[in-house]
Amino acid sequence: MPRIFNNAWIKLLALVLAALLSLYVYQVSSFPVTRTLFLPIEITNLDPSLVVLKPPMDRARLKVRGPYSSTERIKAAIIDFAGQTEPVSKSFPVVIPGLEDVEIIEQSLASVELILELKITISLPLSVDKRGKVDKNFDIGSEELLQSSIEITGPESVVERVKVAQIEPDLDGLHEDLRRSYQVLLYDEENLPMHSQLLVLRPKEVVFSVSLVPIGSIKVLKVIPAYEGQLPEDFLLDRVTPKPLYIQVDADMVPAGVFAVTTEPIDLTGVRKNFTASVALNYPFEVPAASGLAQTCEVEIEILPLVEVGGMSVQVELLGTSEEYDYIVTPPQLSLVSEELVQLDNDERAVIRARLNVEGLPPGEHRLSPQITLPLTLDRVRINPNTLTVTIIQGGE
Repeated sequence: MPRIFNNAWIKLLALVLAALLSLYVYQVSSFPVTRTLFLPIEITNLDPSLVVLKPPMDRARLKVRGPYSSTERIKAAIIDFAGQTEPVSKSFPVVIPGLEDVEIIEQSLASVELILELKITISLPLSVDKRGKVDKNFDIGSEELLQSSIEITGPESVVERVKVAQIEPDLDGLHEDLRRSYQVLLYDEENLPMHSQLLVLRPKEVVFSVSLVPIGSIKVLKVIPAYEGQLPEDFLLDRVTPKPLYIQVDADMVPAGVFAVTTEPIDLTGVRKNFTASVALNYPFEVPAASGLAQTCEVEIEILPLVEVGGMSVQVELLGTSEEYDYIVTPPQLSLVSEELVQLDNDERAVIRARLNVEGLPPGEHRLSPQITLPLTLDRVRINPNTLTVTIIQGGE
């Protein structure tokens, strides 16, 4: 037997005793040790109306000396926003709780420069930017987007850069009906994509469906609700949903350039709650009696009390219209949200205007940003929605 195994039990006992002694020294006794810790950075007491524009790094390096058991109790580095209720850009201290009998030898992050901004939420209409072309033997019969708008929440400076929210379904080579969820994509005013992790979208995905028809036999016309009258000042037209959204018509019946069917005007005068209107359809061509085409449709009108969002409504005006066309603005009003609105007198409120310039635009659907005129005393205001849809139809059709 090799000599190494001589008195093996004594050697094993010595090894165990050495391990127990080390464990005692490091975890039970007050023998000081030097350690380098990498601590997660935690944010506490952040006011719910604020958001950190640029979050700090994930971890902070800390070199300490003290009893091992005490150093084990140090779990995180804290940035405390207690008492901070206004937007600010300044340096905040990084606090290490649980030090007690532990000495800090070196701290990589004693303070951090942070920007706190107001957290705001806006609602944007959701559009569909179809990519590719369906199979050459088919045409799009109808399409449906189950969500007409989305809410975007985040830092004010980031949220206000968002101008377009859309999905981008790929229809290239499509030869059968489609129904699936698509991620909502955001773009700024220069049509550049925005991927900020500080933005929260509700919902993040929406369902879009397309039905196909053999080419040349059917044409699909979109149903466009028309309005007249105005809601009370403290109410806003939130959503309008015609049923059906589209009408399939024999292609031979439809004149060139016709893409939509309007409804008889829906009177919004004095309306303060949601309702459903049954209205006649105005086909821009003669409809044979035996065609079987729907003569009426149901239009769901959803009204938003502005007291829920703390704002006022503004009727949209059109500039540059032509007598040759009819114009339908959806929605016909927008809302201004600001805590400062209650401080405005009647003369200052009369200054507020919302205009859309449609000069030179051809028939079709156009998404436009309104031109807003505000009194000089109104510093901070949110506009909802940021873009409006203008449907232009050949007059007299």
